[in-house]
Amino acid sequence: MIVLAAVLALLVLLALIPIRVIAEYRSEFSLRLKVLFVVIRLLPRKAKPKKGQRQEEDTKKKSEKEPKKDPEKEPENKTEKPETRAVSATERLSGYLNLAVEFLGPLRKAVRRLVKAESLSARVSFGTGDAAQTAILVGLLWGAGYNLISLVDLIVKVEGQELSITPDYSGPTFEAEAACILRTNIANIICAAAILGIAYIRYILKTKLRRNKNE
Repeated sequence: MIVLAAVLALLVLLALIPIRVIAEYRSEFSLRLKVLFVVIRLLPRKAKPKKGQRQEEDTKKKSEKEPKKDPEKEPENKTEKPETRAVSATERLSGYLNLAVEFLGPLRKAVRRLVKAESLSARVSFGTGDAAQTAILVGLLWGAGYNLISLVDLIVKVEGQELSITPDYSGPTFEAEAACILRTNIANIICAAAILGIAYIRYILKTKLRRNKNE
């Protein structure tokens, strides 16, 4: 019993480990995943080393060993009529749209409950060279920035926010920096996957019922 309790406690602790996704824009976009003290860089990816001459030689040898295909022996591809293609395309499109609609509600609720925006910040320095235009556009940018934050808050709960838009009257300039830290844990990811799985099962059952009624 003590061993079982220790294993369960360890699993609970592992499930509650915080996972952070850090997205930043400073001259280029970067994306990192942080689990406790381990940081994994997702973007930008490191440049792959160039292939050496040995790899090129290997590919040449493989291409020489591969048997050449005889065009006379190849079976002719059966071309579908344009009418059947249009019908199948419309059916697929309607299916994808129904699936998206079915998933949007549960996905938004799951993300809203289980993912938090630990911090959301943006700093913009803007100038057009004309003082009046700069002042008007800076005011519009302030309104657009707060509207964007409220839109993000509808999807995930924003715990901390910082918005700074400064006018630059020296000349035409535009500099922008943005950062966002999303926080969740393994237990929340499992819950979100379960919610989406239930929604997918409901969608399959609904489609089967509709097909049975049509038949």
